[in-house]
Amino acid sequence: MNIARNMARGLMGVENVYTQHQPLLFQTMESITRGRLRDVD
Repeated sequence: MNIARNMARGLMGVENVYTQHQPLLFQTMESITRGRLRDVD
């Protein structure tokens, strides 16, 4: 129990990077809808 409590305290304030990640496909689709997609040769 004490170990779990210490782990929970250690994780307080740590941001979850997985929920912040936006896939490249999402960014590409957003660029298409806004008309900002670059042409790449």
